[in-house]
Amino acid sequence: MRKRMSATNLKWACGWLAAAVLALCWWLPLPFRSTADDGPPRIYGNPEARFTLTLYAELECPHCQAYLPQLQRWIVTNDHVNLAWHHLPLPQHEPAASREARLIECMGQREGREGVWGAMLWVYLHTQGNGRGLAAGHDYPDIGPSLQRCLAGERAAQVVDTQKAQALENGFNATPTLRLTDNHTQHTLILEDPIDPDALLSAVDLLSAPEISEMPADVISDMSR
Repeated sequence: MRKRMSATNLKWACGWLAAAVLALCWWLPLPFRSTADDGPPRIYGNPEARFTLTLYAELECPHCQAYLPQLQRWIVTNDHVNLAWHHLPLPQHEPAASREARLIECMGQREGREGVWGAMLWVYLHTQGNGRGLAAGHDYPDIGPSLQRCLAGERAAQVVDTQKAQALENGFNATPTLRLTDNHTQHTLILEDPIDPDALLSAVDLLSAPEISEMPADVISDMSR
């Protein structure tokens, strides 16, 4: 006789399936060239790409959680653009946002870029979001003495605080915010809302246009606001 799955078991099965699908979207493929700690910014994709898309975000932001995998998939198929993470913990999501940002930096110090992006995946899969932080009993795996010392130290906190101050100084106070930079000319475009891949390609084309390359970089930045 066939047995029907209970409603509770079905709920748990669907939850685990959703988590597995999200993890698969993040991890296939992994465009890392090195696991050495090369310091901030933490690059995803080709470190020698002409263009860098800087994502100002934090780990308690639901919109960032949904948008980051889309950006990563786009980066994988556009080798001339890489992705850089820039910490911007929002006041309404503290203290969880800064605590998770310090974890990301500590993993970067220990395992390089692969550790950074892997830790982001884990936090996004386990955080309750909107400042509620990790659920009770969900401690980061393998949090040994060295990682605990890093979390309690000043180095990671200084990186997070410095990046937050830089973002606020540039007028960024919402997440996610994107800055597209041409690494050849240092021209930038500010994209203040999540945009689809076609619009990202258009932004890259605009920034690389010959008439744009002859304009001062600060003029280009102002055009996007």
